[in-house]
Amino acid sequence: MKTVHVSRRGLLAGAGIGAATLLAAACGVQPAAEMAPADAEAPADEPKAMTEPGAVEGVVTVWSPTKYDFGSDTGGEISNAFREAYDNKVRVVGSTPASLWNTVITAAAAGSSPDVASGGDWFSPEWGLTGVATDLLPRVKASGVDMSEFWESLFAENYWDGKLYGFSYSPDLRVMYMRTESYLEAGLDPDNPPQYWDEMEEVVAKTSKVDAGGKLTVSGYAPFWGSGGHNEWIVPLTQLGGSRFSEDRWTVTINSPEAVEALTWLKKIFDLQGGWDNVQQLRGQGIRSNVHFNDGRIANYWATYAERGEWLRVNAPDLSFHFMTYPRPRSTDKHATWGGTHTWHIGNSAANPDGGWAFIEFGARPEWNLKFAKRFDRIPIRIDVTHSEEFHENDPFLLTQNEMIPHRVGNVGIPGAEALRRRWRIPLVDDVTSGKLTPQEGLASAEHDMQAILDEWKARIES
Repeated sequence: MKTVHVSRRGLLAGAGIGAATLLAAACGVQPAAEMAPADAEAPADEPKAMTEPGAVEGVVTVWSPTKYDFGSDTGGEISNAFREAYDNKVRVVGSTPASLWNTVITAAAAGSSPDVASGGDWFSPEWGLTGVATDLLPRVKASGVDMSEFWESLFAENYWDGKLYGFSYSPDLRVMYMRTESYLEAGLDPDNPPQYWDEMEEVVAKTSKVDAGGKLTVSGYAPFWGSGGHNEWIVPLTQLGGSRFSEDRWTVTINSPEAVEALTWLKKIFDLQGGWDNVQQLRGQGIRSNVHFNDGRIANYWATYAERGEWLRVNAPDLSFHFMTYPRPRSTDKHATWGGTHTWHIGNSAANPDGGWAFIEFGARPEWNLKFAKRFDRIPIRIDVTHSEEFHENDPFLLTQNEMIPHRVGNVGIPGAEALRRRWRIPLVDDVTSGKLTPQEGLASAEHDMQAILDEWKARIES
């Protein structure tokens, strides 16, 4: 595959990102309850690890997405190594049920929770507060697991009120793919990507194309088409210093000047290309966004880093592309990017919770974290693994990904998270960027609805 990479100096010029930043607390992540250190209030004697060989036995039931089947592939390797580490006294029984969210909740209500269940990090507080999942922090402390060895930005949403209800294991991040040919045709240098919003606007104007009737035939950039979807607008919101919720996460703060500015800028990207309707007609029905990118109908494409290996190398091996981080507002010069993560939970009625925790801890060990991340093109949860040459192989693409981990922002771990995240996306984003509503009108309506959802959850929990 012929891929021309952006020089790291050009990519990060003026960004202030360096080795120190990589170890800093997560910038731009929605505020969460303060992360309790793993050794807080530890007994005087060093705790005995719960997961020493011989301490666990029996069956460990693991529910996961089909992609991460722990009965085959790398998941199966981890399960087999886990069994062998415990002298064959324990074995993993994996399952990949459809609609994990509903299946896990139904099982918890019936008193038949799996020992380990996968979900999103934003599920964690709700599942913990409603008794679906248990607090993992006592197990973390007893096992001697040092949470400072893991990326804070990948774990922050699993905490609530000093308790840890989930353990992230398969995170991702987004990056901006630049179609090399599109830049060159427009007289632009792909080795010098746009770093700021105004520079991105110039790129969009130069790489977009219309026919004689003004109909868009090539989009310089189509917001929300990538795998981040409508969540993308949270990135400029975060860059500007805005937030979705108060620090204690019980008050919605989405109707703010920062939110108005973020949505206004995204609307401007549409307006530079003839408006929202003109961009949408280009999308068509049933055509994947990465196909549009490959075929030259979009010049810039915002998607996961895994898109390179999972789709582009497979389906467009001859396509030349560059990449860049999400452009920044000059007013704050702040980086942010969107990320999700699959997260482990231990069920409230798990038959073998000790075995469940042993499995989680085993998979998080450096050697298995490395193998899992390499196999599935994910971000390592461990800081040392992320920085290891064995992981990044000095690939500028992965090195850029690693630099952006502290700047990850994602779904918020909060009661009612699923309903809340739907409302901050649709119809808010489309209504505002299409001009149907002003940013102020859309945000006021969204904040009202979101606060009602949150108030209902608060009353339910307090009662």
